[in-house]
Amino acid sequence: EGARRRLCREGTAVIPARLRLSAVLCEVRMPDIAGTNMDAFWPLWPSEKTSETLWLGVDLDKGEGDFKVLTKPVELFTLELGVAQATDIPTKKPLHFEGMSAGRANFVVWWFETQLSTTDPSIVLTNAPKCVDGRHTATCWGQAAAEVHGEVAVEPGATVEVQMDIPFGDYQLRFRRPGATLRKAGSQANSAPDAPPGAKPYSEEFVQDWKAYNTVLKQDLPELIRAHPIGLAAGRADDFLGICAIQRGALAIAAQPRLFGVEPCTIARYVHALYAVGGEGRS
Repeated sequence: EGARRRLCREGTAVIPARLRLSAVLCEVRMPDIAGTNMDAFWPLWPSEKTSETLWLGVDLDKGEGDFKVLTKPVELFTLELGVAQATDIPTKKPLHFEGMSAGRANFVVWWFETQLSTTDPSIVLTNAPKCVDGRHTATCWGQAAAEVHGEVAVEPGATVEVQMDIPFGDYQLRFRRPGATLRKAGSQANSAPDAPPGAKPYSEEFVQDWKAYNTVLKQDLPELIRAHPIGLAAGRADDFLGICAIQRGALAIAAQPRLFGVEPCTIARYVHALYAVGGEGRS
């Protein structure tokens, strides 16, 4: 409302006119690759999981990762744009999801639906996944996701409660089982990692290796990258074996880009640069 008063003439229509956020509960695991269990990479996937990001980017329609939708969609909140105030965004809200499939919900996936017309609710722009909401044409946009702090058991036909927290001015949606404690974003990098739903707990040896890895990642890796630009060094020194190692690494990332937090188009350009005629060693 404040922005409308400052920037618009009286009677100006705001487009979009209405914003609605909807969500489902999902059980998310690591996908098997060629029959190989990849649970060891769960603490690192998606890549934003260990960073202080507002949400994780996913796309249910692309089948990236192993997402099992467990519930029917529920509305998180609706805002009348041009009328609503910042205080109209709820800071806390209990959400009640109706189960469709049995599983352990460890993620909430949500999307937006914007009503472009003030009079015709059928004219909308949305990034809703078509596998959940088939009313709209699929888009190239994915959805947002966040972990549920404290897994929630879901059964078909049963209603489960999840608490949504949105600290005022933060605009980060956080979800937890009632009574569970919220972890700070990126905090799992400093603690023992949780295994994906249905998997055995990680061994003590794995946990210790995980902690050591994060120590290297935070303290040593930035300096290592700064001091050893391997791509340039291999190209300038005509290091054939070094260039081959870089190419093999690029092909591995191109085969499963989402496991490494890389957009497919980004790694495709890099692979093209490596293998194009005259492209050896270029980035």
